[in-house]
Order: sequence, then structure tokens, then C-alpha cells
Amino acid sequence: MKHTSLFSVSAILLLAFYAANTVNATTTSTTSSTTTTLVCDGTWSDVDGGLPGEGGVSSLGVYNGELYAGGDFETAGGAVGIARWNGSNWSSVGLGMTNGGWPRAFAVYDGLLYAGGDFNTIGNVSAHNIASWNGSSWSPVGSGAAFTINALAVYNGTLYAGGWSGQDDVPMVRWNGSTWANWTNVATGLDDWSGCVINAFAVYDGKLYAGGKFSAVEQITGVVRWNGSSWENVGGYTNSTVNSLTVHDENLYAVGDFNWIGNTRVNRTARWNGTAWSAVGDGCTEPDHCHFDTSISYNGVLYGGGMFSKSGAASVDNFAGWDGNSWSQVDSGFSTGHISSTAVYNGELYTGGSFERAGSVGTINVARICTSNSTSTTTTTLTTTTTSSTTTHPTTTTSTTTTSSTTTTMSQCILPGDYPPCGTVTLSEVVDYINLWAADQAELGDVIDLIIAWATGG
Repeated sequence: MKHTSLFSVSAILLLAFYAANTVNATTTSTTSSTTTTLVCDGTWSDVDGGLPGEGGVSSLGVYNGELYAGGDFETAGGAVGIARWNGSNWSSVGLGMTNGGWPRAFAVYDGLLYAGGDFNTIGNVSAHNIASWNGSSWSPVGSGAAFTINALAVYNGTLYAGGWSGQDDVPMVRWNGSTWANWTNVATGLDDWSGCVINAFAVYDGKLYAGGKFSAVEQITGVVRWNGSSWENVGGYTNSTVNSLTVHDENLYAVGDFNWIGNTRVNRTARWNGTAWSAVGDGCTEPDHCHFDTSISYNGVLYGGGMFSKSGAASVDNFAGWDGNSWSQVDSGFSTGHISSTAVYNGELYTGGSFERAGSVGTINVARICTSNSTSTTTTTLTTTTTSSTTTHPTTTTSTTTTSSTTTTMSQCILPGDYPPCGTVTLSEVVDYINLWAADQAELGDVIDLIIAWATGG
């Protein structure tokens, strides 16, 4: 039996505390990057069941971290005609459309959400075809617009609105934050014509482009450009309407109902490189009921939606992606209905229209998809305490603390025999184990390791 004097016990304790202090000295703080991946499997998902309504969803927009939808629907968290999605649930936007009609276009301007469409009242506020939303209430925008608004855009600090009136005019106005200026008398180069319609705007190469159906010198054109004082034709005339404009891959893309633009044969899709138009693959190729209504650039691909089923030999049911070489189906497409609007929200692509299924998923009038992996990086501070002892028992792993103030503590002790029990080590157990060592029933190294575990809270 070993001689156990107060001196030897004290020496053991001092040695153990020295080791414990050595442990503390090796504590390090490191900063690393934690990568969160948005899992994209390329399949359609529902959006809390969608937005039931006979006419479907005709517009989508993003404002203050929420997705807004406008259309002919009646139930979305009590909403009518307009609703908002926070990533989990649909809810109403004020009192909604209280007297019929709905928004056909959204734009964010000067910190407010502007909604344009065909209505006289929104949230019990009298507003003629356009209103602004500050996050809690609606307000009229001057005296409003004298036509149905199909498109809104911000250009050079001014809000532009275009649409259709059925009158002999050019239905386009602009808003500088205080007054409307009607463009009927300043739209040089465009004829006053009852068939004039504006469906889309886009800013490309520093200039404002408008897509629709215009008359210039008694010829129809689908795309015009504002040069600062008048509208000018872009690359020739079209035989029908342009419904959407999108800037993608340093080019301007136009989609719609047309087969010709300038002297180029196209199938409802065309690309402008700043000097000339060209076809975009096969477009949609059915002889009847084939048109694009919306387009958007997302994750390096141009997407288009509308009512179609073929692009050359490929099946593309109402929604397709252009990768620079060909149009292809997205998941299994939309077997029925049509797509009329698109938006990107929280890293996912949303579509709105009139449908009951997206791919294999049942969802009404709204669907979402993530088509390629995207990642976000968050900086996390890790504090790790380790021991310098080479002994494998006991081993103590301390807490890992992140900047989100979430602390996880794990303790593990592996000791010879059944004593002491695994868990938090007490001083009484330390003394008992010293007595075991003194009786030649424990190793000195194990005694020191147990004291270290007690001293460090193990």
C-alpha cells in the first residue's frame, strides 16, 4: 500500500490543477464559415394550397420581404383579389379589393408598393386603377389613370404605367411622386390608335423599352424605345403583340403572340442584342393557341410561361426554360391551364396563372420551384476547449457556442471499472478515487484525469 500523506495528496491536487490550468491555456476561439444550402430538386411545390379562384393569378411582386399576388381569387387568408405570402402563409392586404377588379402589375417606387390594374376601389379607398401601399394602408395616386394598367416600371427616378384604354390614344403615363403627366400628346412617333396596348416595360442598355402593340406610321410594331423625347421603333415591325420583356444574358428578350419581328421569322420569342433581332430556338410551334405571356431570368436560365405544349419536337407544357441552346420542359410542366406571371422570392421561382396542378403536385393558381442549388454563407464563432492530456480516459468535450447564443454541452467520462459513475464529477468522488489509488486499486494517471474533469466542470 502506498504511503498517503497530506503532502502527497496535496501534490496530486496541485499537479491536477496545473493540468487543468494547462487545459484552460489551450482554449482557442476560431471563426469559420457555416454554409446553408437551399435544396433544389427541380420539382414543383405547392404554396399553401394556392389561391383558388376562377380567373387565377395575373400578377406577382415582392415588397418588404413578402410576395404579393393579384388576380381573380376570393380566398387566401380572407383575402379577395390581392394577397401576400410570407414564406409560410397567405394573408390579406388590408381589406383587399372591395369593389371588384384586381392588380395586374406591381412595382416598388420610393419605398412604397404600387399596384396597377382595373379597379376603382382598393381597401375601401377610392383609387382609379392605381394605388400605393405602405405596409399597412392603401392610398390613391393622384387622380389615378384613365385606363387599365398592365405594366409598371421605374426609370430615371420616375414611375411609368402602361396599359389599354380602347380609345384613340397611347395609354401611358408617368408619375414623379406628386403629379401625373399624360403622354398622349408627347408620344412622338406613335399614332393615337384604339388598338394600342402596353403590356411590359424593361430597362435595357440604359434606355426604357415598352412591349405591346403600337401603331407607327400605320404599321404595327411590338417594341418601342424612349429616347428621352419621343418613342422610336426597335428593329422593325411585328405581326402581333409582345406580352413580356426581360433582360437576360446581356440581351433583351421579347415574348408574346408574334411570328415575325423586323425581317426575322420567330415563334413567339425573339432576342435583341442592341442592333438586330434573332429567333430564340424553336419558341412554341403549335399552329393554334400558342403564346407566351410572361418571362423571367432566374439562376442563369430564361424562363417563359403562357399557353403552349411544343417547342420543336420537345414537350413543354405551358412553361419552359431556355438554356442558350434550346427550350426544355421544367419538371413535368403544367398539363392544363396557362401561366401568366412570374417572380423570384426567397431564392425560388414562383409562377401564377390558372391551373390546378404543377408537375405532380396539386396546387391552385400558384406554384414554386428551385431549379439549381444556391448557397448562403453565415459566419459563426466557435469556442472549443480541449485537453493536452494524451490519456484516452476520461475525455472531456466542452460546449460549442455560436453567435446565435445557442449552447450545446456534452460530457463524456470513460473510467476503469464502474466507479465513479459517468456524469458530472464531484469533489467527494475525487477524494474517494485518491483513496483507491492509495490502496493500489487505481492508476495515478486516472486520478489526475478525474481531477481535471472535476476542475473543468466535466
